[in-house]
Amino acid sequence: MEFQDELGTGVYVSDLTYLSGDTAWGGVKKDLCPDGNRLIAIKKDTSTINTYTKGIGAHEPSSIVYDVTGYKMFSADIGVENHQIASDSGTFANVKAKFKVSTSTDGSNYTQQYYAEDLSANGGLRSIRVKLPEGTTHMKLECPASAWNNGNGGKLHTCWANAKLYETVEIAVTGITLDQDALALKVGGTEEQKTATLQAAITPEDATDQEVLWESDNEEVATVDGGVVTAHKAGNATIKVSSVNYPNITAQCIVTVTRDDTALEEAIAAAESKRQEEGFAEKYTEATRKALEDDLADAKAAKDNTALSVEEVKLIVESLKTSIEGLQLKAVVTINNNGNTETKYCEVGDQVRVVAKAAPDGKKFSHWTVDEKPICYNESYTFTVYKDIDVTSVYIEEAEEVQKEVSVLCDVSYANGRVKFLSKYSVPADTGCNVIRAGVVATDSTGYAAIQEVQQELTLDTTATTRLKKYGVNTDLYLANFTQYLKTSRATTWYARGYVTYQDNSGERHTVYSDMAQYTIR
Repeated sequence: MEFQDELGTGVYVSDLTYLSGDTAWGGVKKDLCPDGNRLIAIKKDTSTINTYTKGIGAHEPSSIVYDVTGYKMFSADIGVENHQIASDSGTFANVKAKFKVSTSTDGSNYTQQYYAEDLSANGGLRSIRVKLPEGTTHMKLECPASAWNNGNGGKLHTCWANAKLYETVEIAVTGITLDQDALALKVGGTEEQKTATLQAAITPEDATDQEVLWESDNEEVATVDGGVVTAHKAGNATIKVSSVNYPNITAQCIVTVTRDDTALEEAIAAAESKRQEEGFAEKYTEATRKALEDDLADAKAAKDNTALSVEEVKLIVESLKTSIEGLQLKAVVTINNNGNTETKYCEVGDQVRVVAKAAPDGKKFSHWTVDEKPICYNESYTFTVYKDIDVTSVYIEEAEEVQKEVSVLCDVSYANGRVKFLSKYSVPADTGCNVIRAGVVATDSTGYAAIQEVQQELTLDTTATTRLKKYGVNTDLYLANFTQYLKTSRATTWYARGYVTYQDNSGERHTVYSDMAQYTIR
């Protein structure tokens, strides 16, 4: 007899002819309990007994085989027939029965699909559903001997009540759950911190349609793909999973995403530490110090602004790190004035004026030196700061004659994609010498040999052999600086010598070169 219920359509097993049926006593009973004289009745709970008009009864141990070709699922209410509670003064009321369902694709080799061993007349009935694997041709229903079987006949009345085989199956989804209802993720840290996997469980487990749909209500914060949740920015998102064919059946997980600000905090701490250095305000240049202060303020604001993305925070961190690394010490000017030493921190370009102190007894002022090079023969000397220098007043014996000489200093530095060549020269005005030209001769490593030792006046030569560059201007100044910039970012070493060309009071022309200065661009 065919049937149709909420799960699908099919036939009752008791209406089929079994291929084989072995029982301990009485044979296979169709739609009756194993005694064969009453309907199947199984105790549902302490006060309810279910009675069935359809089903299979068999004394254990039993084994019944059916041809199930074309069927998709088997269902039954299994248990020990209620009659055994009173049978033999209740001796068998709590004896545990065993139930086993196996399937085969060839009628010989069987695979277990279901097994239970805890049902008794007092233990209640159990409703089971067993999906038949693709290609199944045979099904075996077994109740192996229990501990109380005496070997001479079946003791327990085992029943497969309301046993059905389904040709079509549609087990509706009744619920869905997630293994986690809350997730805490982080962005900006490790990959493990930004992802997590949610597992969805369909109720009932054997529902026909297991397909689910994953959604995020805030994909800017977190997305989901097949249960894998990926965080993108700080904030909150709700991940929802729903049954595709039963969209009103859903479950959700609240995702809280925070930002890993470890790098930001470390950069802030490094900047604060730098600011605590002794003499910070006077040691570093105003421009680089202000850049650090501004970037530090931005970093602190970013710490409190959870709306900023990881990328935005990274840029702020990099900017602060650059400011820390870019702090430039002011030039240190050490002034040795007749035994008194004074240290000044100066911005490059600052002007400093020094006045020689009164000469000691028996001596007179001779000149000022910069890094031990004579540079000025006036007691008052005003100079422009271009690097760390030592300025010293020199005194000689009263009877000595001041030996005035022409001198040249040179410096090479690099910033903002430009090489800076600086020549500082001094030609005493009262020597009768006329300054004709002043400047600098520069080269990269290609022309190092040509500039290393100057024996004669260098001329402009830009061949591939020497790569020399000679810069300069005509001038009538006796004490001045010459500056030349060269735009480049090529990693190399630049070498330079400052020079001054003058004519002495006899009309003879001379060129004086400084010691060589250098700077390596990395």
